[in-house]
Amino acid sequence: MRTIDKDHLFDIIAIQQMLYDYCHELDAGAINVTDYFTEDCIFVVGGSVWNGHAGLTQHYDADKQAVEENCKDGLRTVRHGMVNERISVHDGGKATVELLFLNFSAHGHGPFVHASAPTVVADTKLELKRATDGRWRIHEFDGKPLFFGDDPFMNTVLMEM
Repeated sequence: MRTIDKDHLFDIIAIQQMLYDYCHELDAGAINVTDYFTEDCIFVVGGSVWNGHAGLTQHYDADKQAVEENCKDGLRTVRHGMVNERISVHDGGKATVELLFLNFSAHGHGPFVHASAPTVVADTKLELKRATDGRWRIHEFDGKPLFFGDDPFMNTVLMEM
């Protein structure tokens, strides 16, 4: 069982809130997604790697383009969630988070009937750094998709990674 240092409680709550805000940012179109990452971040999903803010922007721009080209009316509704977060705060303004990353998605606007399973469940490990402004940012994102649901678009995209 984990022992939590009371001096780390504020950091743990700040990290949780940052992760919830990150999921909300993804659901809102990922326009400011780089705000949640260090300049020199490493973003890994499956076997694909993107480096820095430029790589991250490239990834999300390609995702938006794929949605426009492959989804009915160029629309896709998505919701992200993170559960079972295990947060360890380290010395030197660093932290590690291990969690399950959930993605629910479908073409068009909801509500969606018979949409019960997550589109993706991924074992995910994050290495965070506290920036000079005091905010926690993701330095390394390593997502390993484990379960795939019934969204043909996501299954195609993830199988290519």
